[in-house]
Amino acid sequence: MADNHVPYVAGRYRDGLRSDHWTDVRRCAEATFTAYTARCSCGWVGPDRAADDKGYRRTSRDGQRHQTDHTTRSPGLPLPALFLAPQVEVVSPH
Repeated sequence: MADNHVPYVAGRYRDGLRSDHWTDVRRCAEATFTAYTARCSCGWVGPDRAADDKGYRRTSRDGQRHQTDHTTRSPGLPLPALFLAPQVEVVSPH
């Protein structure tokens, strides 16, 4: 069975909640988000980045690195700490 890793860029709202994978954060009004965070369908959450164009690009790369690591590493090898999913509760703002 193949691992499904679908990374996306989530936005952090002012109340601390994060957008879901259906939200295109680039199409939201300016200042809607206080930060961008790479997330993955497997539950992994990357570090917060600035909610601007540069932060979006960095966040996209975080997600791509996470996906690449999971699709190219040898089974049984430990994951780097950056790619380990913290134990968090996923809450949708909708």
